[in-house]
Amino acid sequence: MSLGLWEKLGERVEEAPGEATLNLWEVLGAKVDFAKYRPRRISHYELTESKTAQGQVYYMLKNPDAGTYLRLGEQELFLWNMMDGEHSVRDMSIAFLLKYGALPIELIINMLATLQSKAFLEKKPVNLYQKTAQALLRRAMQSKGVLYVTTLKVVGFVVKAFFWLLGGNIVTLRNIDRPVSIFYRRGGRLLFHRAAQYAYILLAILGIVALFARPSGSQGNIAIGASTVTFIYLGLIGTVLIHEGAHALTCKHYGREVKEGGLSFYLGTLAAFVDTTDMWMEPDRKHRMAVSWAGPYSNLILGALCSLGILMAPWPEVDMVLTSLAMVNFILFFTNLNPLLEWDGYYMLMDYLEIPCLRKRSLDFVRNHLWGKLKAKASFNREERIFAVFGLLAGLWTAVVVVGFIVFLPQRIMGWANSISGWVSKLLTEPR
Repeated sequence: MSLGLWEKLGERVEEAPGEATLNLWEVLGAKVDFAKYRPRRISHYELTESKTAQGQVYYMLKNPDAGTYLRLGEQELFLWNMMDGEHSVRDMSIAFLLKYGALPIELIINMLATLQSKAFLEKKPVNLYQKTAQALLRRAMQSKGVLYVTTLKVVGFVVKAFFWLLGGNIVTLRNIDRPVSIFYRRGGRLLFHRAAQYAYILLAILGIVALFARPSGSQGNIAIGASTVTFIYLGLIGTVLIHEGAHALTCKHYGREVKEGGLSFYLGTLAAFVDTTDMWMEPDRKHRMAVSWAGPYSNLILGALCSLGILMAPWPEVDMVLTSLAMVNFILFFTNLNPLLEWDGYYMLMDYLEIPCLRKRSLDFVRNHLWGKLKAKASFNREERIFAVFGLLAGLWTAVVVVGFIVFLPQRIMGWANSISGWVSKLLTEPR
């Protein structure tokens, strides 16, 4: 007589090494309500298969409606395929145990939480603990009185403003994929022609040579007028737009979507952004790295063009504008390639190493695991060595930047105010 499913499951548990004392019914019984939950994945999603440089297979999952992404391994994909609304968590656990020889309770809990937060499930499970905590918090706030609530709101506003200046959006433009696609089809794709690529390399070399060959002190003592300042500011705006446009066009060149763009703050500095996260669905990591490289590469080319323009500048004012823009673009080129900032160099490094969420995982490793491994004199694998080095450097850099931001923010605000007032006064008083 053949054994039923539960009998087979019992045999697998008993045969597993080191699991002789495991009581499956206690494990599943303690989570009985959760075990009955039948997760249903969304019907409209995109799934692509990729391989790392070491040949390891992984899968990128995308929700086109919510614009969210998730990387899955083989085991996570197995569970994802069972989330059809028909299989309960208990069914998934049994199937997983029969296939992989382990109970995936923690894996399922974490995976469902991630899928829920990224809108990959049709119906979100009710989080009773969160709702209870929120209700208790509301009662506690009411009992403390209006003054307490107001104080918390003010403190919360200050904290939010601080972190907004560190990295918050000012203006977000949705659905920019269509205009970017039109621009690419109507001439933008010529920028990716092989002849254009050779021209960029030649321009970069000539521009750098021209910058160093330029005689020092050629500008003399030039009075900076309102028109000169205006052109410098306009040039800076153009630099930022071209940088982000290079990311967007390269993304379109590889057939992926550019969902949004806009203006933001980053470490107290005005910046722009475009959303090219759809490139995570591109299996070739070289293409993903090319999208990140396009931004700083555009700064290198712009800096070179400005350097060459200095040699032909007809007036000292033009010389000053081009010199300023050349220096800014060359600085942006090197700054953006710094992997310790979450700018283009960081994403290039993350793609090259094929380690998603490199910064978060590295800092977590340094906080929770590094000292224990050092104390035990344990060996480090490849990822752990990367996490240790990058985590320590990133943590040190973040501390330096935050302290500098706090110390110099008032000076920067005063500098902005003085620059704007000076620019306005010159604009109003300068002879026309």
